[in-house]
Amino acid sequence: MIELFATSLLLGNVVAETRLRTGMIIEPVHVSGEGADVDPLVGRQVTRTIFPGRTVTYADTKEPDLVERNNVVRIIGRKGPLTVETKGRALGAGTTGEEITVINLESRRTVIGRITGPNQVEVDL
Repeated sequence: MIELFATSLLLGNVVAETRLRTGMIIEPVHVSGEGADVDPLVGRQVTRTIFPGRTVTYADTKEPDLVERNNVVRIIGRKGPLTVETKGRALGAGTTGEEITVINLESRRTVIGRITGPNQVEVDL
């Protein structure tokens, strides 16, 4: 909460230069600000549509998704020294540390795993 408040103070008045659709990754050409630092927003993912000329806040963004819905992902199962890998299909989207449901493409079983990297999900065995 304190980080969000501090970041909003640093941003100042940042406005959208173009229409920012939900899920878009912000690039420097998408936003501007008079005397405002837009760097904290660059590379973040928009959580709601923002029209040109409207203020963009840190709360309107999130860390970019590392797994998209329906992507093929690598499922890694670990138990002690044993590691098993297979492919699956993501039934949700998310970023590092979030849990999503994945279908194992070999067994057709659904499992819940934690996102650990780009298109990579770890499950407990």
